[in-house]
Amino acid sequence: MNQQINQKLDWKPNAKLAALPTITADDHRYGMRHFAIGVTIITARDGDAKAGLTATAVCSVTADPPRLVVFVNKNVVACDMIMKSGALCVNVLSGEQEDVAKAFAGMIKDVHGDARFQYGVWQELVSGAPALEGTLASFIQAHAASRSEIWVVDPNRGNRAAFHKQMARLGFARHEQVLDQPAHEGIAAYKGRMLTYTRS
Repeated sequence: MNQQINQKLDWKPNAKLAALPTITADDHRYGMRHFAIGVTIITARDGDAKAGLTATAVCSVTADPPRLVVFVNKNVVACDMIMKSGALCVNVLSGEQEDVAKAFAGMIKDVHGDARFQYGVWQELVSGAPALEGTLASFIQAHAASRSEIWVVDPNRGNRAAFHKQMARLGFARHEQVLDQPAHEGIAAYKGRMLTYTRS
């Protein structure tokens, strides 16, 4: 990171603007309901247990190297499974998969935990993370972040020096895990490293 970028990251808000009234959480939700965005299901498995959640907080970071960022609430079961297993799948839903999205968003009465996987057709990847059939796309592994954890996978092993340095400046500690997934049922082989950044 160069000094100019660092200065932008360390900016201080305008005092007059900061004094203006803030919007409520309900106002924010109302506005965001009108913001069209793709819908995904983030899935993970740890042993015999599996979990997933509907998420819209997913976006592309770079195309070269290919990277996504996924924000996951620390308090959901899937977050803990991702941390333990070191694997996740980002399933990009099609318009015909609204029922699956509702199931994993907790919008269908009495459907919780593993029962959510009764919606849609699922296959288990070698990594253990469930992948939904019929999606527009499925990303195996991803750059993911929750409130205080950031999971990073770099399949192309690109130059991450600047990123590591910036994360250290922000107070994150780095942990590394090697991942190796052979080709399986049409899923390409994957080799890479999962970097977990934590900050208390």
